[in-house]
Amino acid sequence: MTLVCLLPLSAASQGKSMYDITQVHIPGINIRCITEDRNGFLWIGTQDDLIRFDSRSFKLYNKGRDSKTSIGGSDIRDITESTDGIWVTSTQGGLDKINKTTSNPVLHISQSRFPQLGSRTITSLLHLDTILYIGTEKGLYSYHLATNKIREILLVGTGVVPYIDKLASSKNHLIVAIRNWGCLSYDLKTGKIADSCLTTTHDQTKHHRFYAMAREANNQWLLGTSKGINRLTINENGRLRFQQTPFPFAKDGLNTDVYALDIDKSNNIWFSNENNLFKIEAGANRYDVIQNARETSVSFLSNVYKIYCDKAGNLWLCCQIGLFFLKNAPAAMLTYHQSNNSITKIPHAYYLQPVNDSIVLVTAENGLYKVNTNIRHIEAIDETQAYDFVFFDPYKKLLVSNKTGLKQLQGHSLIPIQKVYPEFRPFADYTINSAVKINNTHIVMGTENNNGILIWNFVDHTVENITVQSKQMQLDNNSIQTIYKIRENIFCVLTESSLIYMDYTTKTSKRIHFYRSTSNEEYALFFDMCRIRNTYYLSSYGNGVLVLDTNFHIKNVISTERGLSNNGVYKLLPWKDSLLFMTTNLGLNVLQVKTNSIRHYYKSDGLHGDVFEETSGNIWENRIYAGGPDGFTMIYPDHLDANPSPPLLYINNLTIDLPNNNNIDTINTEATHFSIPADALQTNIYFSGINYINPERTSYVYKISELHTNWVNLGTRNFITLMGISPGTYHLQVKAFNEDEVSGELKELTLVFLPRWYQTWWFKLLLILLTIGGLYGTYRIRIYQLKQVQNFRNKLASDLHDDLGSTMNSVKVYASLALMEKQSDKYLYKVKETVQEAITGIRDMIWVLDDQKDTMEHLLARVNSFGKPLCEANGISFKQQCSDEARDHKLGQEERRNLYMIQKEAINNAIKYAAGTQITIDIIVRRSKPEIIIKDDGKGFDPAQSNEGNGLKNMARRVKEIKYTVRINSAPGKGTSIHLQKA
Repeated sequence: MTLVCLLPLSAASQGKSMYDITQVHIPGINIRCITEDRNGFLWIGTQDDLIRFDSRSFKLYNKGRDSKTSIGGSDIRDITESTDGIWVTSTQGGLDKINKTTSNPVLHISQSRFPQLGSRTITSLLHLDTILYIGTEKGLYSYHLATNKIREILLVGTGVVPYIDKLASSKNHLIVAIRNWGCLSYDLKTGKIADSCLTTTHDQTKHHRFYAMAREANNQWLLGTSKGINRLTINENGRLRFQQTPFPFAKDGLNTDVYALDIDKSNNIWFSNENNLFKIEAGANRYDVIQNARETSVSFLSNVYKIYCDKAGNLWLCCQIGLFFLKNAPAAMLTYHQSNNSITKIPHAYYLQPVNDSIVLVTAENGLYKVNTNIRHIEAIDETQAYDFVFFDPYKKLLVSNKTGLKQLQGHSLIPIQKVYPEFRPFADYTINSAVKINNTHIVMGTENNNGILIWNFVDHTVENITVQSKQMQLDNNSIQTIYKIRENIFCVLTESSLIYMDYTTKTSKRIHFYRSTSNEEYALFFDMCRIRNTYYLSSYGNGVLVLDTNFHIKNVISTERGLSNNGVYKLLPWKDSLLFMTTNLGLNVLQVKTNSIRHYYKSDGLHGDVFEETSGNIWENRIYAGGPDGFTMIYPDHLDANPSPPLLYINNLTIDLPNNNNIDTINTEATHFSIPADALQTNIYFSGINYINPERTSYVYKISELHTNWVNLGTRNFITLMGISPGTYHLQVKAFNEDEVSGELKELTLVFLPRWYQTWWFKLLLILLTIGGLYGTYRIRIYQLKQVQNFRNKLASDLHDDLGSTMNSVKVYASLALMEKQSDKYLYKVKETVQEAITGIRDMIWVLDDQKDTMEHLLARVNSFGKPLCEANGISFKQQCSDEARDHKLGQEERRNLYMIQKEAINNAIKYAAGTQITIDIIVRRSKPEIIIKDDGKGFDPAQSNEGNGLKNMARRVKEIKYTVRINSAPGKGTSIHLQKA
């Protein structure tokens, strides 16, 4: 061990550096530890929670939460990253591992598993390969990730129970910083101490703490300790060299506790003590005290307990009151609202007049102020009234204007203008709002109170007032907005309604009209004008900026349609013929003249506010000044670098709302596929566009290729909601843009919206098959019906042919016999009967074919028309009975025909053979099936002994054709009944 003490080589200067520092809005105080994982998420430890932060949203973990956010303790002490997880330790809470992909805790190791540790605290964590090294208040431990075994590492030779403050690694050695003792190197191969070194003498080590370690080189570390900054070097054999004072030029900032320390990508060293935050420039023999460009109060910088440099090179300041972000670049914007050493404030800035590199005069709604921008001191010259304008006269004296007139500022005294320049006596109460020197002898001034313009000859001591009543150089409006010089003796007067071009050499003036391209309406409300190369820019409030050629013809209009944040444009401030700064009612817009692209800046970017005052803007050397409510901003245009880093985009979270207030909430940053249940009511998909520099202005677009042809702009909203999506597979694509429209990698997520059972392919196939089957069945039934009809018609035709043929033949025979014999009456009677039978048969056939007579009641009437006359002619009583239910029962054509023929056959048989006195027909419907009972009271017969004649055979055939059954009950002397019933 070698102890090296370096003496100061030279006296070094101490300066102040301004940086843009903003507070991060996360819960918790006493921020103790922070790390950035490989995906870009920050893991932050506070005294209450572990926080996962994606630059806009956060997830909290602590003891007692649900399974997705519960860890062993709340007071987070250290965080480290392994290949697949985040390891965290908390006061008496043991160890917890969190899956980085799902962000859910997956493992808890109780503190009771550590031998001899008891209720003491784990202080530090270090992950190397498959081993997690754990520093505690009572020694060093190792945890083997593969075997889940914990082993105590005995640091023999220290002579103390080692209180481990910090751990680091160098190739095959573990570097252990032990409180109140010193440092040692532990050989990871041999398991032995390779070297050790005390920080100073033995007595001094009793109060030596190690707060921070930062790798300065491959084998070299800087240590933030209770004795300032130390440097520790280790060689390949593990030998240590301790340097107590590596930066002697910074001893004023290093003679006390250095609580936090880190080294950025440019090798600049950042550290803090109990009073300030410091920076040692790489390779420079100096250090700077850091001040915030945004805040007049920097009290939080005296409470920085950890400094962390992220992968982009920016810094995170872990403080007692919260977490702060420091953009590691020279501040481009410095705001001034309240004095750093008093309660003096500028409530609303009007005109800004730089006096020199450090002094700015500010007119305001409540007074006149002098601001020292170097020391951030604001001094009130007068707070009794509003002031409008301030400018230098030809003799470098400051002239100030308010509602009471023009004054000369002498120290803190305001002298009426007529006492200094008597030629202003007639105009002493005029309020001036603009002034331009048009030649070596004249200054043109615009008035605020409808008094036109004043032309001051400061050599001849005369003042000329030009108004609408003037004979030469006439105005058309006495309300002046500003004066703009074109070249010597030529200038433009901008009013609320017009632009007047004036030539002081010829004493002429003319109004220039600017018409809209779509109408004869003129542009108006001209607030400012400037020229860049061969182009004029003219602000027209409410319309944007008119782009003019050298002949004052409109070439273009810059408006919100072309990227302007707001059409309410006030001041136009050109910069080096390449940029045009435009103040508006919504932020500062900067036009890139070559590309016509526009960048926007807001309060979140470091401005005093988002709203500007119409006259508040000026240029001085390498700075631009612009103000309004809450003060003003001093801008360094050369420091306004675009953010080249695109947001790191992840599809971070998916929630699904289900019926009965159920939901699914899942996080998987590596997921590329999600299935959405069929009963999902609403699906929300959240994105993380990690952009720590300007998170509030990260914007998103998305497209579902199956639903959209163009990208859908979400603005800064980092989620989409899907409802009423038809079942199917969809491909969601998302892009994220930073504040300068730089986009990163496109992310795609496949979403499968599952169908309900009636939307599934198999159900649809079943419906198709059933439909086809139904149509085919209907087709087959129809074919069968047509065949039945055709068969029925064929049968009718056959019967008609047979009956008519037989009848005609009989008529022919009887007619022939009548002609041959003299007694022809009997044959003519036969002819009549035969023809009558033919007519009856034809009428029966016509009745059967009539579909309008298709009920049982129609059948009953037909049988009655046949049977009743016949029975009455034979002295037989004929009766019919039909139930009400049976009357409307429908019958098919063949069914009607056969039932009619059966009843007709039964009546004929009863008349011919029964010798009875009564025939009855009863018709009922039972279980939707008709029953017909035909009875007579004749002599009857024995069915067992009688031969079945043609009548019974025909009856049996007919009931079979119509799927009926027939039952004949008869006995000698007991009549006959025929029972027809549909099968």
